[in-house]
Amino acid sequence: MEQMSRDRVVEAPRSPSRSRSPSARGICSLCALIMFLSRVATSCTAASSTADDTTQADESSCGRDVRTHDGATFRLSLPVVLGTGYIWQVEQTPKLMTMRGEPAFSAKTSGQPGLEQLEHFSFRIVGKGSDTLILTYRRPWELATKETKRCRINVVSGQ
Repeated sequence: MEQMSRDRVVEAPRSPSRSRSPSARGICSLCALIMFLSRVATSCTAASSTADDTTQADESSCGRDVRTHDGATFRLSLPVVLGTGYIWQVEQTPKLMTMRGEPAFSAKTSGQPGLEQLEHFSFRIVGKGSDTLILTYRRPWELATKETKRCRINVVSGQ
């Protein structure tokens, strides 16, 4: 008669990393959450300074203060849909800024006409203080037309 053997289930030894206490797992989860939130918070700023002495701003900067300093370059990128006739126009330039050249355009994505693009403005900061930069989104040939959007940025220049 044949003898039947029973299979034994052998449990693998637990590694030290898997034997953390509930409080240790909670601390690790909390640290991971804090690191994630700090990355999100730093990526959501309205304007940022780069190493080449340039302050970058975008549509999220509208309605806010943007801090920069004398001698810096201030670059603003706003969304635009070319082909509709609407563009951003500078209505009021602060006395502490001078515009550098004409606005430039770039595509956010390649592809179909009518997709949103970016209109880029470049300014040089030439003083200290606080003043307001105002841009309106409208068709330049329609003088009596009310603008569809307005971007107002309070530029604060220190040092």
